[in-house]
Amino acid sequence: MSHYVSVIKYLVISLAQMLIGLISIPILTNLMSPTELGKFGIILSVSAILAPLLILNADHYYPVIKTGHAKKLFPSVKKSIFLFGFSIGVFFTIIAALFLPLYYHSFGLLFLLTPAFVLLRGFRSSSQAELVVDERIYTYGLSNIFVSLLSLLFSFVFLYFISDDAFSRLIALLIAEFVVLFFLFRHTESMKNGTWNKKELYKAVRFSAPLLVSLLPAWIINEYGKLHVASIGTMHEVGVLTVAMQFSAFQLQLNSAMSNAFLKRIHIDKDSLFSYPMLGNYVVFLILAMSFGASFIYFFASDMISVEYSGFIEISLICFVGVFFQSVTVLLCFYSNKTGNTSWRLYSLTIAALVFLFNIYFSSSDFSLIELVAISYSMAMFCYFVTLLIYVVRHYAKSRFS
Repeated sequence: MSHYVSVIKYLVISLAQMLIGLISIPILTNLMSPTELGKFGIILSVSAILAPLLILNADHYYPVIKTGHAKKLFPSVKKSIFLFGFSIGVFFTIIAALFLPLYYHSFGLLFLLTPAFVLLRGFRSSSQAELVVDERIYTYGLSNIFVSLLSLLFSFVFLYFISDDAFSRLIALLIAEFVVLFFLFRHTESMKNGTWNKKELYKAVRFSAPLLVSLLPAWIINEYGKLHVASIGTMHEVGVLTVAMQFSAFQLQLNSAMSNAFLKRIHIDKDSLFSYPMLGNYVVFLILAMSFGASFIYFFASDMISVEYSGFIEISLICFVGVFFQSVTVLLCFYSNKTGNTSWRLYSLTIAALVFLFNIYFSSSDFSLIELVAISYSMAMFCYFVTLLIYVVRHYAKSRFS
């Protein structure tokens, strides 16, 4: 029964955050032009690959050590990861901030703020990952809701009273991320009692290395489409694609919150993934949530968004197919993390990324540019799901019946 309570709590939190997000979209699309929103979408795409570098994408290692016999070493693991990852992550972030404006000439000062934004977002997501492992659902939920609410509040103030451009939007998010991160540091395990531990850092890096490398194919699938459209299309089209993907991202956020309720259970007993109650309940919850989200977008989203963004509904619903397969794959990822086979995800994502790139460069031109990106994303996520499922089922069968 407590497991179902956790699922409900995560659902309530995500629905609250989704509601704030749905309120923010019409405000942002009425205050920002598609071109400016497109610029901001590019910033989000850049930060999506740089932020995980700050913690070596090792937040996936947190459940392994915090639910195992070495949980007392967690402060040292966390401190070692942060110190080592910070130096690497900041280096690449600064490099990106210096060189990307040479390619996207119209961005100006936006990329100069990217390192600070990446730093705050990376630390915030890492702290929230720790809260999920500790099953501190209330604190996790508050942090999620606060970052959405503060982002909306500061964005409205900056966009309405100062300037209706991407720079104001980024400043607003910087402030929101800082406030929430300050709140989170009071509720996560302190690093001050930890020591620099090369042995434990090596274990964390060895575990996370495939995940770190897999950042590139994952980023290609989820974010490269916007840069591709910006390169050969218009920034207006990037803005439409950004809005469409934002709706699908809200749905993914809701689905991911549900999956969080299953994380610790799989790490305690990985074979529970293959039990009917476990998998059946998750799929039923997922189908209901997806149906609700798709119906909302189809019937109501057009009344919320400025007519400048026409066509976003069709793109968003295409992306929903990819979101479904990405959400189902989350449980398979938990299983691969638990067994230490993180390379499965790297191989699966690499195959999916190749499918994505092949599709956007060599497929038929019967579709518009942004339709092609959305279709390629959904096809890639289907391939990701199928490939990882093969790895997981083969491992389960071998361990169970050999």
